[in-house]
Amino acid sequence: MRRAILLSLVGIAVGAGAASGQTPSEYRQEPWTTCEKAGSEGAVAACTSIIQNPKTKAVDLVPAHVLRGRAFSVKRQTDNALRDFGEALRLNPRYLMAYESRGRFLLNLGQYDRALQDFDLALEIRPNFIPALMGRSEIFWRQGDFARGLREADAIVKVDPRYAPGYSARC
Repeated sequence: MRRAILLSLVGIAVGAGAASGQTPSEYRQEPWTTCEKAGSEGAVAACTSIIQNPKTKAVDLVPAHVLRGRAFSVKRQTDNALRDFGEALRLNPRYLMAYESRGRFLLNLGQYDRALQDFDLALEIRPNFIPALMGRSEIFWRQGDFARGLREADAIVKVDPRYAPGYSARC
């Protein structure tokens, strides 16, 4: 009985969140679920609807731009992806996932120096940010600088010995 009452209250709270126009910082629903799937057909449109919605809170514009940038990157729309990552960083210059996403995109384009700059900026904000360490390691391996690649991989393992990709970055 208690569980049924609790579930009913949760349902009411969730329904109230949706009706009040709350954005993802408080309540996740469509179009966010589509926006978060970078490879999906409707991701760009869903993210754009969030960005253009006057009810979207400023704090939610940053992840919406990052997610749309990722969606553009999957579509290989380089200029659009870079524009969105840049806008996210303009809105919040300390947003780690924007640096990580843009750095990863640049790395995959073979623009290693620019990617390294983004990973370094992320590490200035959070020195043990594993995605940035992974990106740096991958860049050094791709450039044939195996000693630096190994140092970065070792740093990952020091930060989190349970993080399996840190070990595979050592190969």
